[in-house]
Amino acid sequence: MKVLIYNGVASAINGPKNTYTILKNAGMDVDYTNDPNSGKSLIPPTYGNLKKYDHFNIPGGDGGNKYLKVLAPYSAGIRQYVKEGGSVSGICAGAYYLSKSVWNIDKDGNKINKVYDGIGVGTIECKGLDDSEDAINILMVRPECLQLGKSGGVQKMAHYNGPGFLSPEGSSVIIFAIYNDPKVTDNYMYGAIAGDTHGKGRVILGGPHPELTPQDPDLLVSMVKWAVGSGNMDGVCIDKENVRIQKADFKAMITAVENYKGTPSKVYLRVSLVKTNQYFTKAKYDEIKKRWDAFKKGFSREPNYIDSKPVAENNSDYVRIPPFNYFFQQNDYICGPTSWLIVCSTYDMYMLGSEQADLNDPYSAEMVIAKVAGTSMSYAGTGHAGMLKVTPWLNSKFGKKLKSEFISFAGTGLQGIANYIRAGKRAIVNIMTGDQGLSAALFSGVNNISAHTFKTNFGWNFPGYSGSFGHYIVIVGVNVKNQTVTIADPDRNVKTVSYTDMKIATSLISSPSLMIIGE
Repeated sequence: MKVLIYNGVASAINGPKNTYTILKNAGMDVDYTNDPNSGKSLIPPTYGNLKKYDHFNIPGGDGGNKYLKVLAPYSAGIRQYVKEGGSVSGICAGAYYLSKSVWNIDKDGNKINKVYDGIGVGTIECKGLDDSEDAINILMVRPECLQLGKSGGVQKMAHYNGPGFLSPEGSSVIIFAIYNDPKVTDNYMYGAIAGDTHGKGRVILGGPHPELTPQDPDLLVSMVKWAVGSGNMDGVCIDKENVRIQKADFKAMITAVENYKGTPSKVYLRVSLVKTNQYFTKAKYDEIKKRWDAFKKGFSREPNYIDSKPVAENNSDYVRIPPFNYFFQQNDYICGPTSWLIVCSTYDMYMLGSEQADLNDPYSAEMVIAKVAGTSMSYAGTGHAGMLKVTPWLNSKFGKKLKSEFISFAGTGLQGIANYIRAGKRAIVNIMTGDQGLSAALFSGVNNISAHTFKTNFGWNFPGYSGSFGHYIVIVGVNVKNQTVTIADPDRNVKTVSYTDMKIATSLISSPSLMIIGE
């Protein structure tokens, strides 16, 4: 793979140098546009020169406006190069330069006025986040981040006033990661890494710096490979993921299989009609296709979407809710609104800011729900009364007739919860993550937890946690026979825990902790 790195006028020093080293160590054939010692132009980024390379990288520098001036003679050629199948990446100033436009935006994500236009490789728009020169938290967004070899979660990356990205409604922009740090965010959470198509090629932009300390060389390499189209080495198998595939994307997958010469071993997922490096095995694809065809036959139309994992047939021992979209909470205080967001996805209630849309922008939707619920951005978080306020608001917004109430978890029992789910209800649970600092009098004897259990579990923590704080989670399945509960935890992904742990965790909440939602 041949890569050209811009290191001319207005570029920084360490960005190009570190990028060169990282990509070289990854086995790529890398060149500079300028002599790193004298600054003399060696390979100017003309259209003719770019055509000799698989990828063009524009690192951080003196700013997007400065790049617009010094690279003006090459901008049209860069757009043409990508349009005809080339690829480009921009970090910080390079991202501002390549973006469609830069905006002033209020704290709720509303555009106020345009600052300037970038050269428009793709449709990615951005806001200047000009108040941070530090290592900040970045949240990798699933399943999009799988395309970059990431499994999700938060990591620190260097940030020097880089952009925050928007995902315009109806665009093909993919947000791989978002900012998850109060240093650069207000009520609206912006994309930190975004990708898009431009003609036959791809562009990927990063606000933070994977090439600077704390370095993430693998991420930088994966960003380049994604843009080139080779993705993460051999790709990422997502047979075990629960992925909701939109109609147009699955039809594109069907066409790809039909046009393949022979029988493919892998069928790559499409997102906004763009081929990703995530794939299903042919056997898994066949199983999804079988359900697609059955729907077409039964309803005389194509489904609007299809889930890669079908809803398991409920029986007397095991029951689960319909397929759901999982979301990570964006800060320590918003587990309640994020739990509501997961529940909303099971009812096909999707929000983008204050408008109904696809959930391409979950971090905005969380804040909308948080405002309705009166969530405090402090230790207090969201109270039970606030959680209940969301129900009538959703009914008004989406024309639903949902009702909700808090009842006793232990008093309902595992079989009772299974009955609610089987009847089409959803369940959000308020738990305490640990018993440290809480008295035996408060713990023992509450909700049928015995003093013996308290002594046995002294120092107990809910699986995956340390410390004691209130937390909301969503029950997505229960197994009465095995006495287990499968939960979608906004802070710890989807996992299965014991019913005993759930009883202990809910017994530490002084009021009824099981929220039942349904029509």
